[in-house]
Parts: sequence; C-alpha cells; structure tokens
Amino acid sequence: MDLIPMRVYGTGVEAQLAKSLLESNGLKSHVDDMDLLQSALGRVTLYVAAEDVEEARRLLGDDDDEGVTIP
Repeated sequence: MDLIPMRVYGTGVEAQLAKSLLESNGLKSHVDDMDLLQSALGRVTLYVAAEDVEEARRLLGDDDDEGVTIP
C-alpha cells in the first residue's frame, strides 16, 4: 500500500480526528508517530493510501481551517 501525504495539521489531535473520519469510511490512512512528536512545531502530516486520495479529499474538503491540503 502506497501512502502519500494528504494534509498537514497543527496538532496531533486534529490529525487523529481526520484519520478516524477517513477510517470510519473505509479509507486507509496513517499519522506517523514522529509527526505526533513534532506537533509542538505545528506540523503533523496525515497520509492516505494513493487509491483513496479523491475520496479523502471529498470527506475532508480541499482546504479548511483545521489543515492544509498538500497538492
């Protein structure tokens, strides 16, 4: 399974909530443990399976106040 960066969040909590939303809809996603350590820096990356990118964008929206979508 190829995971690609999908969105950058300011906290690990936000990234984990987005991950939970995706997984509850059957999409594969991941938040790296090292990114959780870096949450103090305001940069936690949510990764999504390549085949789930379009559906993840639909569920999360292209951009919102909680994260920045990676093009």
